[in-house]
Amino acid sequence: MGQESAEEADGQPADQFLGLLYVTEEYSVYGYLTNTRAKILLVVEAHLAADESELRARCLALHKLYAHAVASPFRDDGDRLDTPGFCDRARAALGVS
Repeated sequence: MGQESAEEADGQPADQFLGLLYVTEEYSVYGYLTNTRAKILLVVEAHLAADESELRARCLALHKLYAHAVASPFRDDGDRLDTPGFCDRARAALGVS
């Protein structure tokens, strides 16, 4: 097959949420792949119940934050996304403090 496409064979957009990727005794790793091939990994403690629809929504929220941040005309390419404002919004999107 050729290069991966953002659409499946039936013309519908491919699901960007990859779901559960890896499990250890301590953590579960979930993945999300943006249409620009940026990867978002959520690492969840294994003892926490993880609802995939909630994780999908959190990945989408992080994707929107990322897209907004990298599209800023005040950001230089290659700058890290570790500003206090971005980190605060990411924590809020993930529901962590």
